[in-house]
Amino acid sequence: MIRKILSWSLFLCIGAQVQAQEQWNYSRIQHEVAKLPQQSTVLYIAAHPDDENTRLISWLANEKKFRTAYLSLTRGDGGQNLIGNELGVQLGIIRTHELAEARKIDGGEQYFTRAYDFGYSKTADETLTKWNRDSILSDMVFVIRKLQPDVIITRFATSGYPTHGHHTTSALLANEAFELAARADAFPEQFKYGVSPWKTQTLFYNASTWWNANLEQELGKMDSLFAVDVGTYNPLLGASYTEIAGRSRSMHKSQGFGSGEPVGKQLEFLVLVKGRMPRNRQNPFQEFEGSFSNKLIQNNLRLLSQNIDNKHFDNSLTELVNLHKSLEMEAKKSNRSLLLYKMKQVEEIILQLSGIVIRLEAEKSEIPEGSTLKSKFSILSRQNSSLKLIQVHGTEGIYLDSSYTFNTLLQEHSLIEKDLMVHLSPGKISDIPWMRFGKSESMFNSSWRNVACDAGVDAQFTVEVELEVYGLRFKRRIPLTYTSVDPVKGELRREVLVTPQYRISFNSNALLFANQSSSKTLNFTIEAASDYNGTLITGAGSGFGVKRKQLGREVMIKANTSFEGEVDINANNAKGSDLFSIRFEKPLFSTQLISYDHIGTYQYPQEATVPLYLLNIKPVNKKVAYVQGAGDEVDTYLRSAGLQVDNLELSQLKDARTTAKYPVLIFGIRAFNTLDFTTEYKNALLNYIKNGGHVIVQYNTSRRFDANVFSPYPLELGRNRITEEDATLEPILPKHPVFNQPHVLDSTSFTGWIQERGLYFAETADSAYIQLLQGHDSGEPMRQGILLNATYGKGGISYCGLSFFRELPAGVPSAYQLLLNLIALEQHGRF
Repeated sequence: MIRKILSWSLFLCIGAQVQAQEQWNYSRIQHEVAKLPQQSTVLYIAAHPDDENTRLISWLANEKKFRTAYLSLTRGDGGQNLIGNELGVQLGIIRTHELAEARKIDGGEQYFTRAYDFGYSKTADETLTKWNRDSILSDMVFVIRKLQPDVIITRFATSGYPTHGHHTTSALLANEAFELAARADAFPEQFKYGVSPWKTQTLFYNASTWWNANLEQELGKMDSLFAVDVGTYNPLLGASYTEIAGRSRSMHKSQGFGSGEPVGKQLEFLVLVKGRMPRNRQNPFQEFEGSFSNKLIQNNLRLLSQNIDNKHFDNSLTELVNLHKSLEMEAKKSNRSLLLYKMKQVEEIILQLSGIVIRLEAEKSEIPEGSTLKSKFSILSRQNSSLKLIQVHGTEGIYLDSSYTFNTLLQEHSLIEKDLMVHLSPGKISDIPWMRFGKSESMFNSSWRNVACDAGVDAQFTVEVELEVYGLRFKRRIPLTYTSVDPVKGELRREVLVTPQYRISFNSNALLFANQSSSKTLNFTIEAASDYNGTLITGAGSGFGVKRKQLGREVMIKANTSFEGEVDINANNAKGSDLFSIRFEKPLFSTQLISYDHIGTYQYPQEATVPLYLLNIKPVNKKVAYVQGAGDEVDTYLRSAGLQVDNLELSQLKDARTTAKYPVLIFGIRAFNTLDFTTEYKNALLNYIKNGGHVIVQYNTSRRFDANVFSPYPLELGRNRITEEDATLEPILPKHPVFNQPHVLDSTSFTGWIQERGLYFAETADSAYIQLLQGHDSGEPMRQGILLNATYGKGGISYCGLSFFRELPAGVPSAYQLLLNLIALEQHGRF
């Protein structure tokens, strides 16, 4: 009885997933039917989005036909962004959905733990001083118990290779979770959520020629080393697995990981770490291949395969129903979650074979929470499928006046439409599930069960459609969507965003106060979807003063109107940075839309606050030109700090009359990795510097970096970085103007930094460069190449690997002071 309860509890978790309505062609249906007999599961584990080996995942999911999943410890929040200026949580939202899109292509599933990516870490020890080891282990063990993998594969080794501390940690914890998942005394609180102890048979490490170029030569010499060719071709999919993998990896667009689609032999290497030694060196997965031992299921699969191959449509549906019933009978006797997964696969194949299209469409793309709206429900079977539409039910996001009962046989090409009155649940808005309870420095605060069971990418506002075919009843959740037609992109369909009843927007993301004599005006607009008659409370901490301008304590806002307000904030008694906040008697949110073609549109609701940063900076009267690279907000924050900053396009750099207006030209992060600099630009920049201009280059990676574009002196970048945000930073030339004018800085000044000091420092530099700053992480030697200056003609060149792109938005005073000193160098007559 216990086994039955566990299985069906887990079934609820699997069954709640919303299925995408991508229509498969017949060869894809044949391919998916061919997966049904395979009853093994593989779990791939690494640290970040884009760590996963899409070649191996694609091959395992489609050639071996295993259920294949990727568990990423983090959502990639601490990385860089090549397609926009989102960082931190916002970048994690993008990378989460990029992973989900990648899995749609390569056939895998996606899972996460609660770990927050706090940025680059050099060692596992350092990583585990921030991450809660037990919490992450608990998440990993839960995923293992939920998926019940026969094989676990880690991307990284536990030691021996220089890599990211998160990488090593993912392997170390995977080794622990491999053992703990089988123990009844490990995390026993999980058992009431439908899982039980699970013993995985084998643990491999996915070795790479990236770290060991001689792996192929070592085959046969190491008993524990195996290789598989993942470059094979699948005629039903019309591609080799390396081609599929390239398309999958190219979804990591925010990381600039567009990939080629090579064909031909491609070896992947596996090192046995724990568990059973494979008997077949040419096929280390041989013992995990094989169909069900249940004779009834075997017979169902045989008949289904025959009918699918012979395109006997109605017979195929009959055998799919018979197979589902056999799997269900077996699932009630077993605790294998794979049986429940196979049942969902069968249901999807039934829908695909029937050519079913089910939609619930709204007339608007954004609708306030708690609204009642008329929506159009439609269902069409493009085959004579014997499917019946039974009922349409509400869910936790949408409730209906009642369940709509149809009991209607779906006739071929006969469209059924019904106007439904949809009530959106009060208090529920489109949000980011893993951020519902906030986060600490290095962990999301959400429930471990919620995160481990849900990657957070499913539609949040759905109805449940109940269908029947030959006595088999099953359900599908259908999202509330909005459809439009773009003259260039064609038909676009997206999930409806459910917005807050009251949302606020500010005219500034943050207010910067140069000193305690500074004051700022903040404007805000509140949009109301329903009437509001109540208090509006404003406040700020740490001694900031707030004066409301023609704004009473009681406000009245009519439905579907906006309310504008203004406050003056002064830093006269401010003791440090803090927040300005606005509170209602009802929930009030600031919302940010994150929208990209390759992932869709998502709403990130946040509290109605604005950071107030007391910087203690002095005025720098400089006109600055800024050229964006990969995307950052340094220009915006310099503007807020009082500088005149104009954004220039790359093409404008060729015009000497334009650049001559600006004594300082700053390049955004990774500009020399992402922009296409021709000889014309090189000559123009060198002339600009020679005639007295100052070029400041922020961090770039070593790939595609050519210092000759902006400097006559050789400069090569390495991969050195300082990851400890409080690591030592020391001026090498303490009397240099960069540490004295207009702000005096020394080794005690650089406090309050976030995530890191800097990255991709100069490895080698011509003697014309002056080394200005040095620093190091704990236990490491002092590093230079962090900040370098050189003179050329009447002007100067600065390369700075410090993370201004993180520190300025976080209001770090010493980061502003140092960058302003850099900008002011020319006026002090020295570079």
